[in-house]
Formats: sequence, C-alpha cells, structure tokens
Amino acid sequence: MLDSRKNSVIVGLAVAAALAAVFVNTAPRAKSGLYEHIRKAERYFEDEKYDRGIYYLHKAYEKASDSELIGEELAKGYLRYARYLSSRGEIDLAIEKAAMAYEMIPSSLPVMNDLAYYLSVRAVERSFRGDLSSAREDLDIASMLASGSKTIKTNISNYLFNRSIDARDRKDISTLLLVLKTSYTLKPRFETMVFLGSVFYDIHELEKSLFYLNKALSLRPEDESVKESIERAEKEILIKDKEKVLKTPDFEVIMYGEHGFDTDLLEEHLLEVYDGVGRDLDYYPPPGTKIIIYDEKDFRDIFLKQGTVLGIFDGNIRIALKGGPLDMLATGVIAHEYTHALLSAITENKCPIWLHEGIAVYEQSKYFPIEFGNLQNALKKGVRLSLSDVEETFENMRDPVSLALAYESAHSAVLFILDEWGWPALREIIQGLKEYGHFANAFDEVFYISVPVFEDMWNIFVREKIYEYEA
Repeated sequence: MLDSRKNSVIVGLAVAAALAAVFVNTAPRAKSGLYEHIRKAERYFEDEKYDRGIYYLHKAYEKASDSELIGEELAKGYLRYARYLSSRGEIDLAIEKAAMAYEMIPSSLPVMNDLAYYLSVRAVERSFRGDLSSAREDLDIASMLASGSKTIKTNISNYLFNRSIDARDRKDISTLLLVLKTSYTLKPRFETMVFLGSVFYDIHELEKSLFYLNKALSLRPEDESVKESIERAEKEILIKDKEKVLKTPDFEVIMYGEHGFDTDLLEEHLLEVYDGVGRDLDYYPPPGTKIIIYDEKDFRDIFLKQGTVLGIFDGNIRIALKGGPLDMLATGVIAHEYTHALLSAITENKCPIWLHEGIAVYEQSKYFPIEFGNLQNALKKGVRLSLSDVEETFENMRDPVSLALAYESAHSAVLFILDEWGWPALREIIQGLKEYGHFANAFDEVFYISVPVFEDMWNIFVREKIYEYEA
C-alpha cells in the first residue's frame, strides 16, 4: 500500500475525477441493466472503441458506486485503455488512463506496475530530448510506485537497464547515468554495478568507478574481469597527481606526466585530425571529446598492451607517447582512435570491426605510410580474402602476424570501396548501419551487390593494385 505522499503525487498525474465526471454527467440516463452496461463495454473494447467502452463502465459505476466489483471493472477498463494507447505510442494518454485506474484501486499491483512502466518510458524519452528535470520527476514517481513490490522494482529496473544501453550507444551520458542509477537504486544487481563502474571510468570519475566496481566484486569475489577493472582504475588513480588538462574548442586532453612536447603544436595537430576525419565521415561531434595521454610505460602497465599498440578507444581515446617532440606517428595514432570514436557515435556501435579498423587505418595512413607486407605474403600463397575471416581475427585477437594481416586486409577493403564507389557511397554505408543492421544489407542497398560479389571484386582489386603493384 502506498503512503499518502505517494498517493497525492501520483493522483496529480491525471485529472481523473474531472474526466470521470464528464463521462457520467454528460451521458443520457441509462435504461438498461447494470451488467448489460458491462457487456456493452466489453464489446466496445474488443472493437478497440475504448472511449465508448469506458462510457458504459461509468454508467454501471453510476448505478452502483458502492460496489467494489464494479469499481474494479472500471479500473481494469482504464488499464486496458492505457495498454492500448501505449501500444500505439501515445504514452502521455496511457499515463493519464493508468492514473485513473490507480485512483480507483491504488493497491492493485498490475496498475502500479503499468503506471510505473509508462512513466519510465516517458522519462527516457524526455531525457533523450534533453528535458532532464521532467525525466527525473517521472522516475521519482515510478520509483515510489515500484517501492511496494519486489516484482515491480525488478521490472522497472530491468527496463531502465536496457534503455541505459541505448543511451550508451547514443553517447548520451546524462540519460545513461540518470536511468542506470535509478535502475541500481531499484535493484542493485551485479551487472548494473559493473556498468556504473565502467561509465564512471569512461567519464574519468575514478573514485566513483572504484566504488561501484568494489560493490560488484563483493557479490562475485572471483570475477576476474571486475578485478582487472579495479586494478586499472587503481593504477590510474596513482598517477593522477601528474595530471594536466588542455581544453581546445573540440577536445578535452588529459595528460599524465611531462611529455616535453609543445601544447600549441598538439592543438594544431588535433585540429588537423578533427577537420580531416570529420570531412571524410561528414560528422563533427559536439565539443569535449576526451583524449587521455599517458607515458608509454604507464600506458602499458595500466592497459597491459604490448608490442606496437600505442592507442585504444574504450569510450575515450587513450594513447601512449614516448616523450619528446610530437611526431607524425603520435598524430596518426590519434587519428586512428578518433576515427573509432566517430564511427561508434555515427553507427551507435553497430559498425563491424573490419570496417572500423579499415577506416581507422586509412585515416592513420595520412600521417605515416602503411605497409602491406603481410597481405602480399598471403596473396603469394594464394589466400582468398574474406570479411568474415578478418572479423573473426579481430574478435579473437590472434597472434601478431594474423592481426597485422587483418589490419592490412581491412585497410585494403576500404581502399577498394573508395576506388570503386568513393566517399559518398562509403558515408552512406556508415550512416545506414543503424537502419540496415548488418553490412550485408547495407551493401545490397547502396552497392547493389551481395557480400560474396563484393569479396570477389575486392580480391581482384588487391591482386591488381597491391600485390602486383608492390611486387
């Protein structure tokens, strides 16, 4: 049972009494029997004529307002109406009708569940539109409704957790934190704690990240992934006293340590990368893209990266610099990781890895030459390139030679697309991935060819333009 504060807040959602009076007072006096009104209402509901159905339920209620059974029938009618409106995307009206049902039977769990859900749906929609204040109000009421039932808390928490994934894909941090923290408050489960730890790490709030990660570890003490995340955050906190911040019109650069390069020159290089990648992809993100620069030793210690890896994108651009003057290698690494950031934003994380890496290497190649030695060797052995093989290699992070071949192959696939169709078509592929879902569908829509045909053409291209040319 909800307390009086909850009742007063929730009833304020709808002008239930006034609208109910309209139904009762404007209708002609009924001549038929009480249950005939209910039977008529049911027939209208079946025909999706909900206003007429509600009208007849009100007629029955007018005749027997002291009947608990008739009151429940009217409340259930409003709940059915609300579900119908919700299915049509009319969420404001669904809330209004569900609030009417709640006014009549405030202890009904189905009513509380549905009203809390509709409020949560509207909260997410409002937050995506930038109306965080109204979104918080809706979530506060939804949380109060859910507070009396473990099942409702679980249902609303799960819904909000799923929508937080949408917010992450849309790069909407404000919505992500709002709905994810509400989900956590309703049901503090392991997955939510890990997600919160990850989000706070991404926005560089390391202490909050550790708070949630440690809570997650307390639930699953043997989880190696969480242990690694905690270790990474702890190591980064240890070097926080070396932190310096450079803000440019487009980037927020966090630098750990004394790198010895000219920050004015760094800003020039960042502007060049911003303009170049943005022009190619026809996308310029809002200001504040975060770049975190580490000493190479700290980078390898924190992220456990070996060999030639000098950058990663995990929601932020993180790169290693060896110190000394800023060189083209470092700028190329920034361009590579910045390309990943833009592709993730444009496609809402729906870009296949081969295309991600192929375009990133292409942008990187503007600053220092990219060799095709591994690809040439594979072609000499008669290897036929396939996108699925390249994707599988990236997903499983195989040995360095296989990875090098995958990078070169992905790069060559992008070079082929640009040679055959140009940037306009490639942009159309990238921008359509959200809609098409899979690049095979995008190929069909934009290139008018299947993936096997694309691969045949690509293999001919690499043998003519890369293998034969370089031989």
